[in-house]
Amino acid sequence: MPQIVRIYKSKSVEGLSTMAFVNETVVCIVNMAYNLRHGYPFSSYGDAATCGVQNTVILGLMFRHGSISNRNKVLITVGLTAFAASLCFGVCSDALLAQLQASSVLLLALGGRLPQIWMNIKNGGSGELSMGSAALSVAGNLGRLFTTLTLVDDKLVLVASVSQLLLNAILLWQTAQTAWRKKQGTGPVYKAA
Repeated sequence: MPQIVRIYKSKSVEGLSTMAFVNETVVCIVNMAYNLRHGYPFSSYGDAATCGVQNTVILGLMFRHGSISNRNKVLITVGLTAFAASLCFGVCSDALLAQLQASSVLLLALGGRLPQIWMNIKNGGSGELSMGSAALSVAGNLGRLFTTLTLVDDKLVLVASVSQLLLNAILLWQTAQTAWRKKQGTGPVYKAA
């Protein structure tokens, strides 16, 4: 929610990676479908559901305030909707869904978090990326890790939880560093690519 508020107030998506949010949304969809299909408790994936809704709103704000072409807006919207429908309505097999869950760790890292982390390094700051959202992501990941360890005996879910926690912790550190440098007036806060 803090990221949505920040974008709404600033009317800017500067420093936010569209592909990072698209890929994170894909990971959320896979995570929800996998956990639902296995009958795991909502507490083990509820943060993914919340994150998926939040990302959908953020993508809408990126469509409004960013420079995404109309063609890409349609491709992203139709692609995510079709993907979610195919997983939620059982079009894919359990084996394929397990492979998607396993690959979601790499997709989040390589397609979501690492591009945002790299963009922050390259630009000298995190731009409009919200420290509050990063902190809430870390808190949600800690909660998911706890519930996974106590309620779910599934190594795929555990690996995903740990990797997401580590990557979100890096983003939290970057947003905190950006806020600190901005407050101190030292170093680059953000330089457009």
